[in-house]
Amino acid sequence: SNRTPWVCHCTTLRTWPRLRLHPDDVDPDRADAILARLLGWDFSWRPVKPLTLQWAYRDVPRRVVAEELLRDRDGRLPDDLKVMVSHGRPELIVVERVDGNGQRRTPAFTPDWRRPLGAPPVPDVPRPINLDLALDLARRIAGDLDFLRVDLYDLGDRVLVGETTVYPLGGADPGPADSFTDFICPGWDPTRVVPRRTTTGPA
Repeated sequence: SNRTPWVCHCTTLRTWPRLRLHPDDVDPDRADAILARLLGWDFSWRPVKPLTLQWAYRDVPRRVVAEELLRDRDGRLPDDLKVMVSHGRPELIVVERVDGNGQRRTPAFTPDWRRPLGAPPVPDVPRPINLDLALDLARRIAGDLDFLRVDLYDLGDRVLVGETTVYPLGGADPGPADSFTDFICPGWDPTRVVPRRTTTGPA
């Protein structure tokens, strides 16, 4: 429908900010100015706080993506399943869910839907109906990479891919304890050298 709200964001930008647009209430000039400013940021090297060193994105052309604002079958924002994949094996799923009060929650689970490392149970987060499909998609997308986070939206009747990243939280988070890193990325070799891939096209 031409009255459907849309979301705009940049391909090499951190998860936020995203610009939500509705055809009944949009200022095109303001939207253009915001997106132009975001496209001007170089997220492969940004020496300001929070420091972001996302060197893998340095050759990726910057683009703006406009997509329909997704809703599940009940009209709510769908669960965002953030699947941490290591060497083709899903190790952890972070469920980003917005509750009825607009609060974002992010409990984590193992692929067999248990809480990791002795974390307390979260009884009101049932196992997603499409979890097996989401895990299979994440596995196929990540391939044999050391690590990739694959984000998928569970709409109930289908699963859509949202984004992929090797930099959760933009690479600016100091991260959890080493034991947790070993848990979500077992066998990771930080000395492994990956051949550089060159991308052509306008920046």
